[in-house]
Amino acid sequence: MCLGIISEIDGEDHLFVIHRGHNVPTHKNQLAFIGGHRSGLETEMETASREFEEELSVSASNIEWYGFDSMVFTRRQNKMFPVYARVDFETLCSAQSNGEWDFACFYPIKNILDESKWGQFNFHFKGNAYPVYLYLMNFTGYHSIIPPNGQKLESFILWGATARVVWNLRNQLLNKGKDGNL
Repeated sequence: MCLGIISEIDGEDHLFVIHRGHNVPTHKNQLAFIGGHRSGLETEMETASREFEEELSVSASNIEWYGFDSMVFTRRQNKMFPVYARVDFETLCSAQSNGEWDFACFYPIKNILDESKWGQFNFHFKGNAYPVYLYLMNFTGYHSIIPPNGQKLESFILWGATARVVWNLRNQLLNKGKDGNL
């Protein structure tokens, strides 16, 4: 499960993404959403709530749920269930890392709508070709919390299953005639 969090800043919707640290076992130094595996018989919403609280140290009572998206497969063919929610900017600014991420950023959703900024190639696995999406997220001038050691925040490549989730969100917005706000 991954939780695509949307937050409004100055009248525009933004995606909340984390940058995973270099001391985590998987997806080191990559942009990602909050997320994780189900525990026991949890539903996707229960998993999303628990992961939200665990990874951000913020109460899940602040979440306004939007719903689910189509399942996405990772490079290793693991299933990822995207869940979308809205959380206010001030709540997210009070987030504290549980050690899985070293900083978090807000990225304008309207920026993901331009198809010319996306890249794609095929990953071949067991005789099948799977599309891999790439998107260069340029954070210059955008909001961040817990910036990396006072470093200037610039650009990061969004790729793999996380990029696929953002690509799917982009297509949903375009199909509904949205301009970047949900």
